[in-house]
Amino acid sequence: MPWTWGRWHWASQPSGALPRDWERLETSLAVREMLRMSETPARGSRTGKSAWRLASGERKTPPPEEIDAFRAKFSSLLSAIDRRLVVFVDNLDRCLPPNTIATLEAMRLFLFLPKTAFIVAADEDMIRHSVAKHFSGPGDRHVSDYLDKLINVPVRVPKLGLQEVRAYLFMLAASQGDLGEDDVEELRLTLIAKLRRSWSDEPPITVEEVAAILKLSSSHAVRGNLDTMELVANQLAYAERVQGNPRIVKRLLNVIRMRAAVARRRKMPFDESLIAKLALFERCMDGEAIRSFGRLVNEADKGKIDLLTRLEAIPHDDDESIENEIPKEWQKHRPFIQDWLRLEPALGGVDLRAVFYLSRETLPIQSVSVGLSQAAAAALEILRKTATINSKASKDAIATVAEAEKGDLMDELCASMKRDLDWSKIRADFCGAVLLAQSSEEAHARVVRFVDALPKVPAWMASLMKDKRQGE
Repeated sequence: MPWTWGRWHWASQPSGALPRDWERLETSLAVREMLRMSETPARGSRTGKSAWRLASGERKTPPPEEIDAFRAKFSSLLSAIDRRLVVFVDNLDRCLPPNTIATLEAMRLFLFLPKTAFIVAADEDMIRHSVAKHFSGPGDRHVSDYLDKLINVPVRVPKLGLQEVRAYLFMLAASQGDLGEDDVEELRLTLIAKLRRSWSDEPPITVEEVAAILKLSSSHAVRGNLDTMELVANQLAYAERVQGNPRIVKRLLNVIRMRAAVARRRKMPFDESLIAKLALFERCMDGEAIRSFGRLVNEADKGKIDLLTRLEAIPHDDDESIENEIPKEWQKHRPFIQDWLRLEPALGGVDLRAVFYLSRETLPIQSVSVGLSQAAAAALEILRKTATINSKASKDAIATVAEAEKGDLMDELCASMKRDLDWSKIRADFCGAVLLAQSSEEAHARVVRFVDALPKVPAWMASLMKDKRQGE
């Protein structure tokens, strides 16, 4: 992008006029810009270019010479005003590879000029990826050589440790709690002072000390938030899939608060710490492990998982016993599971169906059959995989469901279908819904509402429903 010299503002320039050679340069550039804008031939045409050179009296200059001339003039300008130019480049790692390389190459024009400095904040792995992609897969050594020539003083910011994460969480709770500015500022200064001495044996700040600084009563909402922050801090600092990343930490807290708000409106009987514990499990485990947890909830009597009771009774350092007890899908996350089991509140003997209901945007639908009996939950899985409209397995599964539950079962099945918006061909889950609708008037009414809400009813769906009505 060309430099527009007329837009530079020298707020800190010395008193008096700019140097005479700079005035001539600025005037020359201004005249050339006016000539370019007023030329009548089409921009870029051969006639236009000739007119430009004739009016300006310049010859066609090769790009290397233009760059050298620019660097020389700009260097003299910086010397004349006796100021250092510092350019901050943030979020470079968010650019696409072509833009990343273009920015780095543009920096090279200035990098070796006196009195210039660039401060680049970026994820080094992403920048290395951009360099490798631009140069068609060079080796690591060549990528490192390229970056070493640009970045003279690399400063790698260490990952947040436990005390930094705790301080960050406490400040998030305080800043979003409508508290007095002076109290929040006092907490900030106290936390900074504590972190500066974190290398020593001085004990870290406690939740009680934070509450005292903020002048919180025991019943204040922020006091409860601080307890939740303390609960998850250790896992957020050390969990492999978080590692103290501030963005991930803040996003997880937003999820916890959103679900807690939903739970309060629906009068669900559990507190924020239970929501936080499950949200932490979702964040730090993979999809296979999360689905396994969901199956345990659905298969358990009233959502109470006996396995969790047994695991919580095992000593924390008994690695062998824990490894023998946990599901195979959790094996590779054993260190996390051991720490997670120690977090309050304990989950053994707790009905987890409602808290799983809050997690529907993350957990698969088979994990969210809230309030369904074990037979209905099993039928849901079978109906979602109905091979044909005459499936005996699906009909048998429906026969095991109580009449009073069929409406709720249809709701869960419709929620499952909403997750997949591809209606271009006959779907197994809808075949299951048709069979369920045949067995219950309430289920029939709910699937009709579902179909009516679709933007467009595909021909195969209309035909399927018509054929089944005619066959009844």
